[in-house]
Amino acid sequence: MRGLLRFIIRYHPIILFIILEVVAFIFVAHFNSFHRARILEIKHGIMGNIERKYEKYSSYFNLVKENKTLVEENVKLYNMMPTIYLNPLTTYIPDSLINKQYKFIPARVINNSTNKQYNFITINKGRLDGIEPEMGVICNQGIVGVVKETTDNFASVISVLNREFFPSAKIKRNGYFGPLEWPGKRYDQIILKEIPVQVDVHQGDTIITSGYSSIFPEGIMVGTVKDYDTEEGLYYDIRINLSTDFKKLSNVLVVKNFTRQEKLKLELKTSHD
Repeated sequence: MRGLLRFIIRYHPIILFIILEVVAFIFVAHFNSFHRARILEIKHGIMGNIERKYEKYSSYFNLVKENKTLVEENVKLYNMMPTIYLNPLTTYIPDSLINKQYKFIPARVINNSTNKQYNFITINKGRLDGIEPEMGVICNQGIVGVVKETTDNFASVISVLNREFFPSAKIKRNGYFGPLEWPGKRYDQIILKEIPVQVDVHQGDTIITSGYSSIFPEGIMVGTVKDYDTEEGLYYDIRINLSTDFKKLSNVLVVKNFTRQEKLKLELKTSHD
């Protein structure tokens, strides 16, 4: 209390000046219509800026929540697609695992490289979430890669932008297929190889996964044809604009193929015959 009194006594001229200024300001604003309008204009401008900033940050946090909800809804839709069942012509209960070939597990990208010859991605799901090596990884835009290693809570993914990864793809319009190969240059382009030169290829043709491997289901988007040239006169090298934007990759789906081991076992047995 004494400290407060000493402060008032010491600075009373300044305090009195501030009080008089406030009183004068109130009288001016109250009795002068021009100044009152100007003050209200300034007040509304300040409040408007504050509200815009609040709306901006509020929208950002709402966007994060909406994005999470959208990912969850997309997972549900993927897991209900007829093509994930062994016989798409037969009607099954979507939640049943009977005759179900694929399951999609959502994950988030926590590390990603695009500027190396052998690029890898790290996701925030691992063995405890059912993730295993050789599982395919996709996103809403298209293919992403294949799981390489796992720990309890994380997994490393060989990116499509890796010179040691050659997934199978085909031209949607005519069904001709071949391996994809990343030349190690642009992060937004890849090469479809071993397409015979007699095949009719057009710029803008859609390229999708072939479904011939045990990694990806058939029909996952790869990209569209940009241009092409011949390799030794027998096959095309078809340059593809990737549909997946690896510079913005954040949410992915890991593809669990329930029939993978059965297929690999059969193919191994056949190759030894």
